Amino acid sequence: MYISGLTIEVNTMKAADIRACLVNLKKVENSLADLSLKTTNIKEKKVYHDSMLTVSEVINDIKDRLIRIEETPVPSKSN
Repeated sequence: MYISGLTIEVNTMKAADIRACLVNLKKVENSLADLSLKTTNIKEKKVYHDSMLTVSEVINDIKDRLIRIEETPVPSKSN
């Protein structure tokens, strides 16, 4: 996954870590929505709104990936 110059290896993350990341991204999304509503400057409103939509897309992508990770069986360890 690639986010604005930051590469995240989702495969190596645990599901709990991914869920924690999703919580933080939802907070960012909500903050951007609040900022968009509070500003009276049209250009700022558009920037906040567009950024919120981008974060929303990332959230949806990560949720989809999390579902795939949780559905993938964990290989058994052989001794």
